[in-house]
Amino acid sequence: MEGLKPILGLAAILAGGVALAWGLLTRDNGREKAPRLQTLDKPVGEMFLTVTVADIGLELTAPDGRKVTVFVPGSPNAATIPDAQPKVDCTDAGGLVAGDSTCTVSVQLKKPIFGDYKVRMTATAQHVEVLTVGWGGVGFNRNGGLSMKIAAEARKPLEFTMIVAPEGVSQRTEPKLVGR
Repeated sequence: MEGLKPILGLAAILAGGVALAWGLLTRDNGREKAPRLQTLDKPVGEMFLTVTVADIGLELTAPDGRKVTVFVPGSPNAATIPDAQPKVDCTDAGGLVAGDSTCTVSVQLKKPIFGDYKVRMTATAQHVEVLTVGWGGVGFNRNGGLSMKIAAEARKPLEFTMIVAPEGVSQRTEPKLVGR
């Protein structure tokens, strides 16, 4: 027993040192903690689906066959999907050259139904654009978005299908040229 006393004393000193170090490392020293950034892991607010692209006419057909169509200024817009909000925003409108204007076309659906949506795009000139899709709100398991690079040809409609589900939105088919 006499031989164990120094070993037990050393173990007690070591345990005390570890406890003291742990207490110093984990104590609240009065410093402000960094604010936590809000994440998009959980759905917030109203349910929505938004599709946006620049300088391309856009037609979105819901799984039940109802449509919303929005084109650059001068073309008619139409919507048979309830709560659809087609929108066109143009910059440089009224410039010296008629083609100076860049327009962003978007469609926002409040309370979209789940299923396959057909997206049809028509460009007035050949160019490459990025189509952006965003979703979120109550009804989706999480908020999110995706982007696709689109190579549009003048006056030749492109079409693809995307699926809208509680898990989010994903592209089902590749964009392809279609007849009018």
